[in-house]
Amino acid sequence: MLPAAMMLVESVLVRRARSRWTIYPPLSTRERAIDYVILSLHAARVSSILRSSNFLVTMVLNAPKSSQPYNASLFLWCIVVTAFMLLTTLPVLAGAITMILFDRHFNTSYFDMGGGGDAVLFQHLFWFFGHPEVYVLILPGFGLLSHVIEFNIRKPLSGYYGMVWSILSIGFLGFVV
Repeated sequence: MLPAAMMLVESVLVRRARSRWTIYPPLSTRERAIDYVILSLHAARVSSILRSSNFLVTMVLNAPKSSQPYNASLFLWCIVVTAFMLLTTLPVLAGAITMILFDRHFNTSYFDMGGGGDAVLFQHLFWFFGHPEVYVLILPGFGLLSHVIEFNIRKPLSGYYGMVWSILSIGFLGFVV
């Protein structure tokens, strides 16, 4: 994640990428620094996908053999939903920014109306990733907060099953909206 962050800061501060964080194609087709932004986003995507799959595999392989899913802490439920959301939305963002690279360097026209492309396609692909990303950022915080509260009051939280189902429904509704 550190190389991706360094490349992103370098592209914005040194190379002056001005298309902002959304890198919409009409703004990003004329700038040379966008290649570095896209490279940093690909590096961050690979890092997030590997981290998410590592969390899921570790939780499955290191779970006690006699444990039930409802015995897990709320933090683990939040991490599972977060990892699933990352694994399903990050490839869509990767495809969208790869299409920008193809438009820039291989004369394709995915987003160019003059060549038969769709100017709004990138926005749809970006927000398919962007809306669930809001919940990817907040769910681990919810899980951590519930874990800290449960530790400090020294007894299990009331409404455990309702909280598990609300975590799962937040993950589901993050895709539907």
